[in-house]
Amino acid sequence: MAANPSILFLDEPTSGLDSRAAKMVMNVLRRITATGRTVICTVHQPSQEIFSMFDHLLLLKKGGWMVYNGNLGPTMQGEDGPVYTARNMVDYFESCSPLAPKMKPDMNPAEYMLDIVGAGLGTHAEREESVDFVRLYEESEMAKEMKQRLESLSEGEKLNFSRRYAMSLPTQLYYSTRRWASCHWRNVGYNFHRMIVVGIIALLFSLNLVNLTLSEVTDQATLQSFNGILFSGIFFTAAVQTNMAVQVLGDVKVVYYKELAAG
Repeated sequence: MAANPSILFLDEPTSGLDSRAAKMVMNVLRRITATGRTVICTVHQPSQEIFSMFDHLLLLKKGGWMVYNGNLGPTMQGEDGPVYTARNMVDYFESCSPLAPKMKPDMNPAEYMLDIVGAGLGTHAEREESVDFVRLYEESEMAKEMKQRLESLSEGEKLNFSRRYAMSLPTQLYYSTRRWASCHWRNVGYNFHRMIVVGIIALLFSLNLVNLTLSEVTDQATLQSFNGILFSGIFFTAAVQTNMAVQVLGDVKVVYYKELAAG
């Protein structure tokens, strides 16, 4: 909000909140939209009051198929302020097919919406198989009007950048190395086990050198034994440390794939 964006994307802003806090968040979002900004957000199991406060609904069925994309419902003026409804959505589903059930008077429109497209707890399998809401939406006037609106939009100015990345390669390497070093340093369990393993390995290999000093080495066989112990200790320590780092690298692999996909 400090950057004054024209579009605000929110991922489940009401999740984990009680009804009062969720209502306060939605009131703030309504005030933001009143200033001319566009707010796009996802919601998880909203109450009837929270769900009806949205202006526009994009409903996707399992598989990413669109079954509704339009105005949620008119806003009426009540005694205590505006009253938000989801009447447009309910009327659409009730009238799109004679097999679609009617919403009960005391039913939450959000639960009715999920139930009718096969994502709610009260889903009827036989109704889901007999009503193709995807096809009904594609053939509806709502879809045709939305397509006409999209086609009427003028193409905006294309963005051109002088280079692919905003920062130079040395700068990227510096901050990337610094970031991963901080992530490894904050992993207390991983660092604790590393120190224990190094200490145990150093103790075991040092026992072979208790009675042997480099100044007392007088033949080639003793020198090779001395070098072999040093090499084995260093190699074994590196191998164990590498094996311990596999799990840590596996945990951050998701972040790597995400950044790789982003270019």
